[in-house]
Amino acid sequence: MQRVNKGRIRYDSNELNILAQSVNCYSIIEIFQSVLVFSLLIGCFFGLLALLVEIH
Repeated sequence: MQRVNKGRIRYDSNELNILAQSVNCYSIIEIFQSVLVFSLLIGCFFGLLALLVEIH
């Protein structure tokens, strides 16, 4: 339960654990998304390179 004390919000330990897990899960999803985008860009680059080699 959140408690407001002089403008500061205090969380219980269970809420802190939930917040930490959600932040950790979000960072894992962010890393997976960036790796996926990077691999798609590399795949498109090599695909275009192979297409140019086949044309010539």
